[in-house]
Amino acid sequence: MTFQLDHEKARQLAKALTARTGREIKLKDIYDDIASVFGMKGDAMMHALKNGNRLPARRDFDTRMRLNGKESFMDVLLREMDDRTYWHVAFCVIHVGSADLIREQHGEDAAAEHLAEFASVLLPRGMDDAIFAYLGGTFFLAAWPKLDPESDYGKRVERRMTRIADSLSERPAANACPEGIPYEFAAGAYVSDNLNVDRSHVERWIDKCRERAVKQVRVRRELAAFPRAHFLSNMS
Repeated sequence: MTFQLDHEKARQLAKALTARTGREIKLKDIYDDIASVFGMKGDAMMHALKNGNRLPARRDFDTRMRLNGKESFMDVLLREMDDRTYWHVAFCVIHVGSADLIREQHGEDAAAEHLAEFASVLLPRGMDDAIFAYLGGTFFLAAWPKLDPESDYGKRVERRMTRIADSLSERPAANACPEGIPYEFAAGAYVSDNLNVDRSHVERWIDKCRERAVKQVRVRRELAAFPRAHFLSNMS
């Protein structure tokens, strides 16, 4: 059985959830949570529904990570960039290296729990300027589709990596982090103007940034002072 979500039903659902939470959670956050299953932000979802547009199919949505896969990620990324103005786009692949160690020492289920806990801090609440996806294995995708060309991309992405680390450190480590294995992650990143970005361009980003993310985790094992995100200087 298939159910359709229109603008009015989305409003009713959000209103009901607000009433259940006693207004402890902001309405905007509830819309963001509803929209997250479509790989969207709340305001973008409501705008699409108000204009009678269909929401993207969840053809590669990962139910355990609660994130879209690569194909839906690219659909959302390219749609967000569709106006093709002077904005730039920042893109990175995050490698959770600690999951490999947990898999070796504690098994596949423990590694999956570790990755799911990591994924939970990437959900829209508090992350409203970025879009995220699960690439599979120990890799996640992140993108900022509309950045001011004058902004400091490196600091912005590194601050987000630090924010993710801080969020993880505040959570109980019981199941997600077996004793002696803290969260260990790093990213390979790239910034481009958005005038010539297409799917083939994004595919190249993914491959190059994934390679760099793995290297960056190794580098940080030797010296944690190295940044979590390493920006590639070119994408030939």
